[in-house]
Amino acid sequence: MEEKAASVFVTDRLLAVLMTCSRSILPWDIVVTRKGDQLILDKRANSQIDYLTVNETMAGDQSEEKDTINMPEHLSVEATMINSSFAQQVLRTEERLPLPHPNPFGDGEDVASIGYRYRQWSLGDYDIVVRCEIDGVVKQGDKDVFLTIKALNEIDPRISGIDWKQKLDVQRGAVFATELKNNHSKLSRWAAEAVLAGTEQIKLGYDTKRALSCSRPRTP
Repeated sequence: MEEKAASVFVTDRLLAVLMTCSRSILPWDIVVTRKGDQLILDKRANSQIDYLTVNETMAGDQSEEKDTINMPEHLSVEATMINSSFAQQVLRTEERLPLPHPNPFGDGEDVASIGYRYRQWSLGDYDIVVRCEIDGVVKQGDKDVFLTIKALNEIDPRISGIDWKQKLDVQRGAVFATELKNNHSKLSRWAAEAVLAGTEQIKLGYDTKRALSCSRPRTP
């Protein structure tokens, strides 16, 4: 008799953390709960995974200043709030694409516009079920294309090593290259989340008026 495959339930954010763990230098942990032949991967309450890192992979210390706005903890909260706000600011809320499943956190309230997509893969003896987030959708001809929307934010150039005010308009590549170096772990997680969700484009914003667009292959 063929044995039934075990099931693993996880979110795209947590799975992306595992997929890119080799590029992270900050501590984190994931709670694993077993129920029969099911494994549920979850985060702890107020987990640091909820917050975006800033300059995690930058060479040297971020800041020697204590109890200032440039402390890593303060920059992390700021970056998380910026991403949440930016993803909502660029959407046209008067037009919404209905999805097969409603927002599980809505409960009848007008919550932030986020789509949830459930995807499944088989990995050996395990079926992996992942709840993925979709940030937006855009029309390409007659086709709806899912988007992942993220934002990069400027911090003190004395820490980051590049002044956006001087470089952003004339040397965007230099700004982006510095972000890739200083935030390699965070950008890798975003790419992994996009692959898991099956989004066809990643929109990287660096302010509310201009955005860098990055396309990726359709098939994960």
